Amino acid sequence: MKGPKFVLIGAGSSSFTTVLLYGLLSSEACHGATVALVDIDAETLAIVEKVARKLVAQQGADLEIVAGTDREDVLEGADYVTATISVGGDEAWEADLKIPARHGIVQPVGDSVGIGGMSRAFRHVPVLVDIARDMERLCPHATLFNYTNPLTVNCRAVTRETAIRCVGLCIGPELLRRDLCGIIGADPADTWLWAAGINHFVLAYAFKVAGSDAYPLVRERLRGGTPGNPFCADLFKNTGFYPGPGDTHVAEFLPHFFRSEEDLEPYGLKLFDIEGKKRRTAEFLEKLRTAADSPDPVDLEAFGARDGTEEAQVLQILQAIEDDTREVFFVNLPNGGQIANLPEGAVVEGPAVATEDGLKPLVFGEIPEPIASWTERWLEWGELVVDAALSGDRGKALQCLAADPGCPGFSRSQAVLEELLAANGQWMKHFGGE
Repeated sequence: MKGPKFVLIGAGSSSFTTVLLYGLLSSEACHGATVALVDIDAETLAIVEKVARKLVAQQGADLEIVAGTDREDVLEGADYVTATISVGGDEAWEADLKIPARHGIVQPVGDSVGIGGMSRAFRHVPVLVDIARDMERLCPHATLFNYTNPLTVNCRAVTRETAIRCVGLCIGPELLRRDLCGIIGADPADTWLWAAGINHFVLAYAFKVAGSDAYPLVRERLRGGTPGNPFCADLFKNTGFYPGPGDTHVAEFLPHFFRSEEDLEPYGLKLFDIEGKKRRTAEFLEKLRTAADSPDPVDLEAFGARDGTEEAQVLQILQAIEDDTREVFFVNLPNGGQIANLPEGAVVEGPAVATEDGLKPLVFGEIPEPIASWTERWLEWGELVVDAALSGDRGKALQCLAADPGCPGFSRSQAVLEELLAANGQWMKHFGGE
């Protein structure tokens, strides 16, 4: 019996494809599967394809590999599609960070909300919506698993504009679990986490170890020392709920706390090391090229699936759906009432159970104030960003900035916007860029 068909769009993206491929090789749910690798960078795609074929041969796996630069050639009949695209790559991300920084706007990551998240959305929303529209024609029953940031906005654009089922995947809630375990010295396998919110700003509303409430011990341990994420610890002390996935992401959702680099310093935060990211990307590509050209087997330790990663997460979800295990995962899905006091249809992150019919969100209830207000403001901002991204309207783009609680005023915002559109114009031509 022929297995499912996977289409990996953005197959040249960092380490994702090789790790996911290795997981597919060993997944019971994927016997006889077809894996289609898609990337507009033909040179990188050829390297990834060569490594993929080596892995299949090396493992003796029942897996067919196909590759192409045009997704329309391979989407037909797909069961699952993953999107790990990076429009403009590290070069565009560098502009998202450095241009606002020149105007005094601080961003520890710059990929989810704020000016950096907005600029990234302008590059990715049109492409992802086009992918989903192609899926409507060629594989309307397939599920799109999106990894591309800004995840909340990108998933919302797909679910708002098309009929495609879109699931946003991120290990943020698991990083939150690990952070809490690190504070009290617990084994993550012994814990139960009840968390919800939006991607990169999710809070733990209950945390148990071996069935007992562990929050009192978290409070006690935080009084006795400095945690790895001091800003998250401060929010916990003042709201009663610990956020994740860590200071760098969480800080960007509360920009009114950080008006300058000096405000970041007490928490040990700083601007994202984009130079380090560029170096790591180049090093991985070189490692990939070496693996493709070498007569030796592919180093499975270097390219194998790792527990606790997004790559392993999607495979666990697919296996759980196949086996109808009713296992709970934290995923990003449209709000159908699972978080009662956030907007209907907005993409929210929370627990969902894996059934033979797919992922079913669990009813969470209401999230408390002021967290609900902070979260809802970003969801409303996201609606404006989707509108601007799809229209290419500079006036709407400026409205996005005005709705941003970190907005430095119209004059500076407009200057930053124009510089970003000029720097990244080749990837945002719908805004009239070159």
